[in-house]
Amino acid sequence: MKKIGFINFRRFAHFEPIDLGEITLMVGKNNSGKSTVVKALLLFLDYLKNQQKDTFSFANETLNEANIVTFKRALNQETKGPYIEFQIEIENYQVSISISSEDEDYTFADVIMLRIIDTEINLELEIDYLSDTIRITKQTQITPEIFNIEAAKKELRQRIKVQQKELDGLSKTSREGLSLINLINTLNKKLDELGSQAGKEKSSDVEYHLEYPLKDFSTSSTEENIFEEIISDFLSKNHDLRVFYIGKREDSSTLTDKENMHFEQINGIDGERNNIKRSISNFVNLLNTKKVFYLGANPSKQSALFNLRDKENTLGQSIHQFYQLRIEKGQPEYIFVEKWMKRFEIGNTFNINFISGEAYECFINNGEVESHLADMGMGSLQLMQLFFKIATMLRLYKNNTKGINLIIEEPELNLHPALQSELADFFFEINDEYGIKFIVETHSDNIIKRTQVIGLKKGLFNNQELNPNPFKVYYFDVSEGPYEIKYTEEGKFNRNFGEGGFYDVASNSMLEILKINRQKK
Repeated sequence: MKKIGFINFRRFAHFEPIDLGEITLMVGKNNSGKSTVVKALLLFLDYLKNQQKDTFSFANETLNEANIVTFKRALNQETKGPYIEFQIEIENYQVSISISSEDEDYTFADVIMLRIIDTEINLELEIDYLSDTIRITKQTQITPEIFNIEAAKKELRQRIKVQQKELDGLSKTSREGLSLINLINTLNKKLDELGSQAGKEKSSDVEYHLEYPLKDFSTSSTEENIFEEIISDFLSKNHDLRVFYIGKREDSSTLTDKENMHFEQINGIDGERNNIKRSISNFVNLLNTKKVFYLGANPSKQSALFNLRDKENTLGQSIHQFYQLRIEKGQPEYIFVEKWMKRFEIGNTFNINFISGEAYECFINNGEVESHLADMGMGSLQLMQLFFKIATMLRLYKNNTKGINLIIEEPELNLHPALQSELADFFFEINDEYGIKFIVETHSDNIIKRTQVIGLKKGLFNNQELNPNPFKVYYFDVSEGPYEIKYTEEGKFNRNFGEGGFYDVASNSMLEILKINRQKK
């Protein structure tokens, strides 16, 4: 995943898409919006993977972490706009969705528009559920002389004017009004894109654009992904119409100007049918390979027995998943847990006992002493949950660990500063060895400072083409919103972490101590 953004969601009226790194660190005061990014990501990916068509759910069991439940709780309460929009970028695909609800207390929302753009081949698939329309737009290389930017801009302005006039007579919260708002936004984006080409060399792309009623497509198969099915039906209908027009020409019938224009668009799309089908198929495969997991900051229960039926005990569930994979001592995933136990001063090794098919015991061995995991400190419990979770992922997805994205909330809880710093090394080494990506919400300046040291030692800040820096740091300012804080070649940061809430607290305390002592003298 490369980017995430949204409109009218939770505390943000407009959250401009931010770039995600291999290891993205989000810092800021409480209630500054860090968790909002996580919730948006979980909700949108759940919709895409579960193929919920025109229904967007806030209440799926897999979304307990999001804790939103209703459209009203999801909607930005300042603007209270008629819709919410999510935007993500996954490799070469830009995906956005607009949702709305007539009753804000519903646990479901209506999908207004779904848009998938393949930037590699300039393909746009748009499913408009309000007008029950599917649109495909494809840009194809042609000679520069054919393309006229000013003519295209003029046509777009005219279309926007017509749609805006129609919108003026409608309620903006009605289904028809929402559909027109989305269409106008799309046309304005295209107009902006053309405007950005002003003064540059003329584009050599021609745009083929077709739309058909969505109800003309079956979308009934359970064996095929809905996106692939819609595309297959669309291209089949398009091909049939192309054959029909060719037949009319062979009968020496004269096509009208409108039919000729339509035939040109059909012909253009039909010529790209294999590329279009391949693009959507690649997108579906990409969704299947991306795995997103979430570890919250809820403290684990200090219990001698971890009941497998206790779904609320995340540590117990991590032990259960690890044990059920039959990961035995001496195997790579077992060695992985032992390695990091030692690095974080928890112990040398561990043993898991399964009791009567109902509960687990976990023992930590530290030389000659063996202790219940439940008797360890809360920091150790949280770390063991993290180690078991990643070891399980390594076993389940050993052929594609680069598709794993792990979101972690406040991993530094209950750890002293030295071990908080060690977490930065943990994220770096796991990403470097296995390709697992991390999104981390944190209040620990020790983690952030350690990334500076790692970057300098590894030469990440002065030669990023050969040795790219995996760390991205965002500060969520309560008033200004989130902004990226970049590393300089000297390992410093190019701007401040807000005021009085994060990086400057220790320094300010030292200055205050000096000031008080001077006053006493």
